[in-house]
Amino acid sequence: MFEKIALESEVAEMPSAELNSVVEMLAQSVPDFSDDIHELRSRFADLAARNKIDAGITLSRRTVGGVEVIETSHAPDLPTTVLFFHGGAYVAGSATESLSLSSQVGVAAGARVVSVDYRLAPEHPFPAGVQDALNVYAELIEDGTKPESIVFTGASAGGGLAISLLLAAKAQGLPMPAACVVFSPWIDLELTGESLRTRADVDPSLTLNGLRRAAVDYLRGRSPRHSGANALHASLAGLPPLLIQVGSREILFDDSIRLAAHAGAADVSVELQCWPEMVHVFQAFAARLPEGQAALQAAGSFIRTKLTP
Repeated sequence: MFEKIALESEVAEMPSAELNSVVEMLAQSVPDFSDDIHELRSRFADLAARNKIDAGITLSRRTVGGVEVIETSHAPDLPTTVLFFHGGAYVAGSATESLSLSSQVGVAAGARVVSVDYRLAPEHPFPAGVQDALNVYAELIEDGTKPESIVFTGASAGGGLAISLLLAAKAQGLPMPAACVVFSPWIDLELTGESLRTRADVDPSLTLNGLRRAAVDYLRGRSPRHSGANALHASLAGLPPLLIQVGSREILFDDSIRLAAHAGAADVSVELQCWPEMVHVFQAFAARLPEGQAALQAAGSFIRTKLTP
């Protein structure tokens, strides 16, 4: 089932006044992924540091499946788990830098969050990140966390990684989680979407050249059509319910549209939310952007529904 949701809230119909300040901030401070890798990571961290963690969030660092994770919680003994994957085009970002977004997802969903510090390219190209994600998921299950109490969530490249993890888990015979939620996912490493060009003038966050560089670093000679890295060339049959949120001014807009159509054609239950005028991973700016907060609440409602016995 492929359901395209038309958002009816006033927030969705008329962009908030706060949007302009977010767009200006992004245009001035977001690094391009074609920059020097060390400078890129430093600027990416500086941008992420502007988003603070809400009071009342507890966090702990530990190792799961040989991979470092950060676990956050807003209440004791939460029965459900969000397994979260940060963005950064597979070459930047970290669980620490995405704590604001990941912890807010947990609050909206009423779940604890396990955010994965998967290895990054170019030092650790595909499939290192997918293997890290798979190791974490497998150990959570082995340690007694029921898969039906887990939801995968990812932003940008982390959204692509969440889908790749579903495919890897299916290939390994592991049970599927209850659902998967992705924000502005980067799916097509072949970079064939029309929006990469048609929306280049309105996207303040990403460039085609930057994504090309990141894809080369991540794939390190492997085909951009590899089914383990590009879900558009994989069979999605048997995946759990999927929620996709995307902003209309993203060059990766077509990735979300095509992912939804591809999953729906495989009889996967899909909900697609297209948010007018919104930027890449606008949920990360929920503290200042009403649309970001509304999107997180919608994602939280979706997760709660799928985790209800």
